[in-house]
Amino acid sequence: MSNLLDYISPKFLLGNLEVVMTDWSGKDFVYDFYKFYYFLDGEATISMFNKTFYPQPGELYIIPPYTKHSYSHNPKHPIYLYWCHIELSTVLNRIFVFSSKTVKCIPKKENMVLILDNLLASTVDNSLVNILTRKSCILQLMAIFFQYIDLSNIQLQSDNAFYNTINRYIMDNLDKPIHIQDLADIVHLQPNYFINLFKQIFHVSPITYINTLRLEKAAILLSSNPQLSIELIASKSGFTDYRYFGRIFKKRYGLTPSQYRLTKNTCRP
Repeated sequence: MSNLLDYISPKFLLGNLEVVMTDWSGKDFVYDFYKFYYFLDGEATISMFNKTFYPQPGELYIIPPYTKHSYSHNPKHPIYLYWCHIELSTVLNRIFVFSSKTVKCIPKKENMVLILDNLLASTVDNSLVNILTRKSCILQLMAIFFQYIDLSNIQLQSDNAFYNTINRYIMDNLDKPIHIQDLADIVHLQPNYFINLFKQIFHVSPITYINTLRLEKAAILLSSNPQLSIELIASKSGFTDYRYFGRIFKKRYGLTPSQYRLTKNTCRP
């Protein structure tokens, strides 16, 4: 598992400390990022993994990526909480298999408040110090969560031979064409059965997973290699169609590759 942890790349998406709106509710939502809720007051319900939870003040909840969940609250006793949406790497999202036993804990309040206040305060701009502070706070948040739950109840996806074999092949060949037939042949399966099994284990289709990893690689290259053309970065990330790369990059990151590079370059000291 230590090798997989090398891929961790924490990114803060959204977050706040607030009393939620009266219509705060949602049914059967699924996202590709982590959601953290640290409850301070109010009455709420969260449903996931075929179980309904009734959060209490001082409880920290995690909603893992690709987890169907619903939530609501009592407007007469509204929820007051810290919340944040966090993106790790696509690979890391697959390491842990959560269950109803591993989605909440009760950490020390003073630790939580300090970390979350520092995290939110660091979002005011993209200075070097604030970027590093955000990453540090996210890692501390993850560490505290795992400190206060029973780790014996978490299954490691990395123990899955199918996952390890396929993921390693994809990671080693991101810059080359990757065909479903080739992946299926590696594990000696028919393509249709392979696709179904892949979806069960990775929670997305093979094409979606491969493209997500390629986009993450492209984002890293855009940030760290200003001398490379965007067309070359697309090629190095496994995209043969430059225009297609631009479209799906903007869909994922909300910026064109050029805009993303400019934003990241302005963050440098």
